[in-house]
Amino acid sequence: MKNFNLKTDIYYGLDSIEKIKDIQEKSAFVVTDITMIKLGFLSEITYILDGKGINWCLFLKI
Repeated sequence: MKNFNLKTDIYYGLDSIEKIKDIQEKSAFVVTDITMIKLGFLSEITYILDGKGINWCLFLKI
């Protein structure tokens, strides 16, 4: 997993979905593409976010 920080934490790469289980934020901005959706990764992410009561927004025009 790789991480870089601006004003917010950005997680990507290996094990990044697992990291979502540890976040304490109130909202998340999910950036993905149609391939990741077709592979089922988006549903994994949103399931975790919804379960934690985290509001999320999706951007997939990349």
